[in-house]
Amino acid sequence: MTCPQHTKAVCADVFKTTRNWYNGTTCDEHRVLHNCMCSGNQMCPVTDDSHKIYASKTHTRFTCQSKCSLGWCDSSPNTFPLTTVHNAREFGNRTYNQIGCLCPRHHSPVQTPGYHRATQVYSQRWDASRGSWLTLYRCKDGSKGTGNPCES
Repeated sequence: MTCPQHTKAVCADVFKTTRNWYNGTTCDEHRVLHNCMCSGNQMCPVTDDSHKIYASKTHTRFTCQSKCSLGWCDSSPNTFPLTTVHNAREFGNRTYNQIGCLCPRHHSPVQTPGYHRATQVYSQRWDASRGSWLTLYRCKDGSKGTGNPCES
């Protein structure tokens, strides 16, 4: 299925972790979940770092658009870095994530031990125009950063 148009949808989620087989061995695990196809039936560019957005140290998201075209989050109250659209009509009543802007941790995840996400849940609301519930996220710790790495 093609990603919803004009939404900056997350076309793939990639998870990297170490699997413990509980027999004294471990191995690196790399799992790719393709959510949708880019326009023109193109595969999501999961090998192109210019489309990579860190959700955490072990979870990355990819969009059909280059991450530097997504914009930097500012302090606008209606700017949300991540929105989950539930049961979206425009996506066959499926749920998808869309990127609204970039937070500092989207470019470089926290490397300390633990699970540090780039965003945190802010609220949920009904969007009557879409006929869907939206879960809205803000940048983690309210951080906006001091500069957009895409502009350097």
